[in-house]
This record gives sequence, structure tokens and C-alpha cells, in this order.
Amino acid sequence: MKLFYIVKGSKIYTDLRNQTAPSQRPFRLIGVVKETRKPSKWIDKNEHWHWVLEYRYTDKSHLQEGFNIEIDYVDNFCSFEKVIV
Repeated sequence: MKLFYIVKGSKIYTDLRNQTAPSQRPFRLIGVVKETRKPSKWIDKNEHWHWVLEYRYTDKSHLQEGFNIEIDYVDNFCSFEKVIV
């Protein structure tokens, strides 16, 4: 997994540092989940999966708002999804 991904023109880091969105809202990574609804692929004799990085805003939302980014089989940004829990 890369140290960061460029999403909508902003760097999103994959470690546990506190970050600030362009909207000035603070957020951080809260989890990494294997995307099991998509099949794995064998690349160079290794099994690869899609992964979802879960981020939540740490301001007044009490971790109920955030976003997910999906990473594909070869470690490229795939999709962005806003989340309200």
C-alpha cells in the first residue's frame, strides 16, 4: 500500500496521522477492509484484492461522517464514496 493517494487533487495519507480536508474538516484513517464482493486476482503468483480505506471526520460529527477510498489489485486509487453512519 502506498504512503498516500491523490484523491480529487488532495493527498490522502494511509497512516494514522490527523489530516485536514480542503473544507478544513479534520479526519483520520479508522480502518482498512478487504473488499470481498470483488474476486481476487492472481498476479505474479500472488493473490491480490481490492481494499477499502475508511476515513472519518474527527470534528463535531462524532465519527458518523466520513469517506471511503477503494484501492485496486495493483495499488491504484479506484473510487471515492462519502459515508454517513
